[in-house]
Amino acid sequence: MQTSEPKVALPVLSDNFGRRVSYLRVSLTDRCNLRCVYCMPEAGVPYEAAEDLLTLDEIMRVVTILSSHGLTKVRLTGGEPLVRGRDVIELVKRISRIESITDLGLTTNAVLLAPIAAELYRQDYEESISAWIRFAGKGLPRCQNGQV
Repeated sequence: MQTSEPKVALPVLSDNFGRRVSYLRVSLTDRCNLRCVYCMPEAGVPYEAAEDLLTLDEIMRVVTILSSHGLTKVRLTGGEPLVRGRDVIELVKRISRIESITDLGLTTNAVLLAPIAAELYRQDYEESISAWIRFAGKGLPRCQNGQV
């Protein structure tokens, strides 16, 4: 007869004031495809080297570890996260498989969204996770059922 190890309660993440931390914002890149006045000075900004950005596996390692300590909500941001290309779709797929993540978001300017909106909105993500896309700026299109 096999006996299973007792489950060990892992410490819950908290801040210096004892408040529970259940939310993680992941900046996928410092690059953007627009030159908005509020975030891109006229002189430009120095970008991180591509090799200094977290890989998908590194991002997943952080999210997975933190999810075992009470993380339930992840927001993918940037710069403009969609300039990472198809990496974003793969990352959404991977994060949506983590049982404890119940809220997954993407903040975007929506310029690059139309070609991948349907794939990001796939029904299998919607069934298991509260997925949402937040657009930076006013007057940009809304995404519903994969339609922009």
